Parts: sequence; C-alpha cells; structure tokens
Amino acid sequence: MMKKFIAKNWFKLGILLFLIAIILFGVYFFAVFKPREDAQIIINQNVTRCNELGIKRYKDESTATTLGYVAYTDHQYAYNAKLGECLYKGGYRDLINVKNYVIDLFTNEEVLSFTASTDSSRWPSDYNIQSAKFDTESSELFKN
Repeated sequence: MMKKFIAKNWFKLGILLFLIAIILFGVYFFAVFKPREDAQIIINQNVTRCNELGIKRYKDESTATTLGYVAYTDHQYAYNAKLGECLYKGGYRDLINVKNYVIDLFTNEEVLSFTASTDSSRWPSDYNIQSAKFDTESSELFKN
C-alpha cells in the first residue's frame, strides 16, 4: 500500500521535500548566517574607526611635547571586540607626575591608569609592583 502511494505521488513528495529544504535553508540563512555576517561588518567598522582614532590620538600626543609634557611611552591602540572598546595605551611625564593609562577612545573614559611622582624620593615603596601590575593588566586588555 505504501509503495503504491509513493509510486502514485512521487512528484508531490519530491516537491514537498524540495520546499522543506528551501524553508530550512531560509531559516539557517536568516537565523544564523546573516546575523554573524552583520556582526562581522560592525566589528570591521569599529576596527577601522578605532584605527583612525588611535592615529589621531597618537599624533595629538606627539605634538603635545611643546605644551608642557612629554609623551614617553610606547603607544598602542586596538579594538577589543569582547569589550566593545577602542583601547589606547599611552603615558606622559611632566614636572610633577609620570602617568601611564589605557582609555577607551570611543567614550574617552579611562579604563586603567598608573600615576607616580617624578621625584623618585616620593615614589611609593611598591612602585615597581604597581608598575608591573599596570603592565600586566594593560596587556590583558589588548588580548583579543
């Protein structure tokens, strides 16, 4: 009986299977593939914007040496997709302080910082520990 049904309706069953395959493909495309593609486009746009902001900030800090302080650290910038932040690591030395920092260039908020006096006699006793802690934490932020 089943063989007769299949033999009689093979064309209808083929069309039904074809429609099911089309529906499954559509669900996969719109529920899985398209959102991933859109997310990657947004990440790429943020990376480009972050690079532009990082270059601008670096140029601004490089010219700031004439404004009373010296930018002295290795500057680093990168987009952190996990945090959704454009991180910029920099630092400067003026007559009073040495400051290292990491800021989010999208919001201009400080994410991490370390400040010490330029007078070595006033440095905290744990200066090296604090400095190393800053270096470790900032390195973790730049890992994607």
